[in-house]
Amino acid sequence: MFFFRDARSRAKVGKAWKIAIVATSGSATAAQLLLARDATQALNLLSYYTIQSNLLVVAALLAVLVPARRNSLTEALLRASTFWIIITGTVFLFLLSSVYRPSGIAGYVNIAHHYATPLAMLVNWALFEEKGKSRSRDALLWLAYPLGFLAFSLLRGRIDGFYPYWFIDPTKAFPKGMGSYGGVAMVSAGLAAIMLSGGLAVSAMSRRLARYARRDASREGGAPHGPSSDAAAGFEKSGRASSEEEGVR
Repeated sequence: MFFFRDARSRAKVGKAWKIAIVATSGSATAAQLLLARDATQALNLLSYYTIQSNLLVVAALLAVLVPARRNSLTEALLRASTFWIIITGTVFLFLLSSVYRPSGIAGYVNIAHHYATPLAMLVNWALFEEKGKSRSRDALLWLAYPLGFLAFSLLRGRIDGFYPYWFIDPTKAFPKGMGSYGGVAMVSAGLAAIMLSGGLAVSAMSRRLARYARRDASREGGAPHGPSSDAAAGFEKSGRASSEEEGVR
């Protein structure tokens, strides 16, 4: 890639980039848990999609950073966690940023979890990960976790009244909640459609970028040009001329 001198320098920068993401996201999650008033609040924090998706990102990056553990499964987890954390940033930006504006350490946690990590993972995918491994069906598989999170959150809310986000809370009137399960279903269906469309677009883009990369590689791998090849061509031409003269004789 034109950003790097060669594959080795690209790999080194990519490794450093991943380590930086782990440090940023991991420290923010640790700080968030330390800010909890008690054990109950700390456990409730683990029920937030933001915390879960950041933990999954850290786990996926740590898995691929160890060469012995990097395989098709850990790479698939990395692609999925990239999709999930981008959902975190997108949903926060459009549905939560206007109602949640913390300061101090909580402000750092907010920026790290909702802005820095999603953007950094997008850059990691764009610059450092091999393209062409995503298929259209992967977009459906990636949706399983967000939909599972929704189902669990609604079930838990029915039991103890805790809903992590206002747009999946059917018990409170808008704007503190959606007011009904129909409202939650409407918002959830819209988000799922956007997520699926985004996943399909990313998969298609990945395959197209892979085709471009293979085409460029095939062009660069053609017959070499230079003094040695020109000399070889001259010898071949001279040999053909001698053979033709002998045939005439």
